[in-house]
Amino acid sequence: MQIFLDVKMGHYLITGFIKLKITYNDNHYLLDIDGKEFVDIDYDKQKEICHKLVDKVSEGVLQRFIEFACVGMGEYEDLGYCETCGEFVDKYVINI
Repeated sequence: MQIFLDVKMGHYLITGFIKLKITYNDNHYLLDIDGKEFVDIDYDKQKEICHKLVDKVSEGVLQRFIEFACVGMGEYEDLGYCETCGEFVDKYVINI
């Protein structure tokens, strides 16, 4: 996926496309931006890139992002079995 961004990187302003790439195998994944591992990029620059990315995504993608954040970082509660729907129900709450 390539997304057009204007992002300050160090002393430079990058205007153009930043290439985001994720590579998966059975036990590992690698996320890189323009050939540099995401974890090696300064935290403030990571946040800046993420903010720009969120500005560019569709409503459906944004909803999935929020769902992922709630499940990944939220407080879990098992609500038990629902007789009405016939399924077990989980709840995640995140306060931001």
